[in-house]
Order: sequence, then structure tokens, then C-alpha cells
Amino acid sequence: MTADHRFLPTRETYAEELVAAGFSDNGVRLRGDVAWTDAGGDVRSTRVQVTFGDGFPFVPPTVNLVGDTGLEVTFHVDRPDSTADATLSGNLCLWESNHPVDKAPWLNPKEFLDRVAEWLEFTDAGWPGDT
Repeated sequence: MTADHRFLPTRETYAEELVAAGFSDNGVRLRGDVAWTDAGGDVRSTRVQVTFGDGFPFVPPTVNLVGDTGLEVTFHVDRPDSTADATLSGNLCLWESNHPVDKAPWLNPKEFLDRVAEWLEFTDAGWPGDT
């Protein structure tokens, strides 16, 4: 997918790019590993799940951490309700909600994965300066 936002992605075209990046797709959700650098400078990999709501691409995909990541998840997630899958974190809070769709940062899968990696790095560092 290019940075040309004249054409909005569909779930299928977006999923193809994530599969090319190593994610698996069961038709409902995608799962894959995101590489990021921890506060000590070590490269780590964390498994995430990506799902698309009915509003995609006008709203971003939903991202959850899968399993025990070794991270202390902070207030930068929407806490899951009591019926949620216990192996998943709450939805990661990745963006403000005021992006015009033609310039939304989640439209490009690489930028999307970079933002997930950045969220992991900030979480590991304890979100310095963010209270």
C-alpha cells in the first residue's frame, strides 16, 4: 500500500499487507509479532491481535496484546469487559480520535505497525512525561 490516500484500504487489502509482514489471518482476526526496542536497548517481539470493526477505514483497527507480554500495561488501554478473552489485553490506545480519514495515520500498514511498536516502547519506559 502506498501513502496515496485517494484510495482507502479495505479489510482485505490491509490484511494482505499484514500477512506479508508475517501475520496470520483467519478471516476474523490477524495475529503477528511486532518488533520493538525496550528501555535497555534490547530488541523484543510482542504478539498482537488486529481486528477490524465495521467502521474501518474511518476508524482504526483494534489492537490487543496476546498472552503474557512481560509488560505492565498502563492506563493506555481500554480495559476489557468481563466477557472479553482473558488471553488478550484491552484495546491499545494508539491515536487521538480527531484525524480526518484521508490523513489518518492508520491507513498505511507500516505506519500502523510502527505506532504499535512505539506504544510498546512507551509502555516499557513507563510513559515518561505522560500523566
